[in-house]
Amino acid sequence: MALELTYILTTTYSFILSLIIFLVVAPALLPRLFKPYQFLPRVKQFIVKDAFLSFCLATTVGLRAWYIYIFAADQIPHDVIWHDSPLVRHTLAIYTGYVTAALVLMLTHNIGQMSSKLHHFFSTYTGFVAMTYPCLMYCANNVLMMELSNPFVNMRMMLKVVGYEKTTAYVWNGLAMLVTFFIARCVSTTIGTLRFLHLALAHPQFWDLPLCIHVCYFGGVSIFNVLNYYWFYKICRGVLKYTAELKTTKEN
Repeated sequence: MALELTYILTTTYSFILSLIIFLVVAPALLPRLFKPYQFLPRVKQFIVKDAFLSFCLATTVGLRAWYIYIFAADQIPHDVIWHDSPLVRHTLAIYTGYVTAALVLMLTHNIGQMSSKLHHFFSTYTGFVAMTYPCLMYCANNVLMMELSNPFVNMRMMLKVVGYEKTTAYVWNGLAMLVTFFIARCVSTTIGTLRFLHLALAHPQFWDLPLCIHVCYFGGVSIFNVLNYYWFYKICRGVLKYTAELKTTKEN
């Protein structure tokens, strides 16, 4: 299926903007936000810049996806297979351009674990497929809604790497991350997964979709759900550990 020029241009724009943020904006802004940044080794500076890039783009994508879910529900009917939604597909284009840029930066700088590179590669693939085919728009938007938690996840990463773990900002950001992660990556994706499975079981024509669609959505649902629940479990353990340490400190 041919991909419309408007989505190609949006993806290209997002890709170029992501590189500009990483290579120009982040190095200029981060030393002013975090004084220890300029003294960090190259690898840690890369991590902070990558987190800053993700913070910027995830905020854009996450807010757009939730806007569509709340205020433009007619764009994403959950009980049909073939249905076009320009809003969702443009958001997918922004997302695809960003994750592609992040993957290119990892490969060119030779930084990042193989699991992270594979994650970005699969995200690029699923974003491109979902953007190309005007179907299952509810499911595609449901995946994009997960990005709402990423600004706080990446802010936590930045604060941790620059040595701000003991600050009040780190604590409040952690609480915001816990809440948004639960809503965007546990509650909403569980609802979305149940609707996706109902669609697959209730509509025989679902199985006539191209193989790449099945790989994209079944693979995405399987991988991201497992990772989301596992990560949320680790977040909860971290909160309990922090609470216990705080209680011990007060008692002493």
